[in-house]
Amino acid sequence: MEGRRVVELDVMAREMYCCRCNLPLHLSNTVGERLYGLASVLLIKCDNSACLATTDVHTGKRTPNGSYCINSKVAIGMTHAGMGPSHVNNFLTECNLPPISDTTLRKKEKEFSKTIHDVAMTSCREAQHQEILLSHGKIFSNNDPWVVLLQLCYGDPTTSKIATVDKNKNKLKCPKLLNFKQELTEIWNEVTG
Repeated sequence: MEGRRVVELDVMAREMYCCRCNLPLHLSNTVGERLYGLASVLLIKCDNSACLATTDVHTGKRTPNGSYCINSKVAIGMTHAGMGPSHVNNFLTECNLPPISDTTLRKKEKEFSKTIHDVAMTSCREAQHQEILLSHGKIFSNNDPWVVLLQLCYGDPTTSKIATVDKNKNKLKCPKLLNFKQELTEIWNEVTG
């Protein structure tokens, strides 16, 4: 066994007893290792000459579905830092840690990407709700999202020089902004659900 390993000491300490005779195990008696990304299972032989059993010692916590938490945490960190699997593995290699397969990282990333999206959408809706409360309802005098945007940015668009509102049709008239109306409408509909 060469290189460094990520070890959760409390997890490993609980497992450093022989599976057969329950005597303490010693790392110097490690006879093998199975790597699972940054987690590993050490195969440690018992010192007791009457036993000599080999015990599997896990180096980290596992989720209820059996995957190792450290690999999920690396994938979340990868996403948060805007890195890809090759960047992560280059970093791990420089630290003399075993690499994690691209497949494992992408699988983990896919597992939590929907959750991240849902949390972001909830956060946007909460911010929108707070904005409504803080504006005392003034921004929703009109259902046209462009009018709402202008009210947020410039105050009342009916008095603004950059745009006018046709009060009979309740529609925005602004030559410079009308080209982008469809884009804002799509964003508005996504945020307001």
